[in-house]
Amino acid sequence: MENQPANSNSQSQKLGAEIKKTWGKLTDEEIGFQATKPDSFFEAVKTKYSLSRGEAEKTVKKLEAECASTGSTSSGKSSDAASGPVAKAS
Repeated sequence: MENQPANSNSQSQKLGAEIKKTWGKLTDEEIGFQATKPDSFFEAVKTKYSLSRGEAEKTVKKLEAECASTGSTSSGKSSDAASGPVAKAS
């Protein structure tokens, strides 16, 4: 644990919660496999949701990015405004 950042566990918990929201049929044990046994995790997603590993990996990467971005802001929704102005059609 000495080599892990202090917020690593917090981000891991956030990611687990987001995975649970996304794939609610997964057990807590299966969600835990995401970090320790990725093959087992992706097999569970495939079995319960008929998603390919590639599709599931894309979703996990998106969730990881969302967790990382919300970890540095006070509100999860405020990160959208930080992406810049939206061009309006003329």
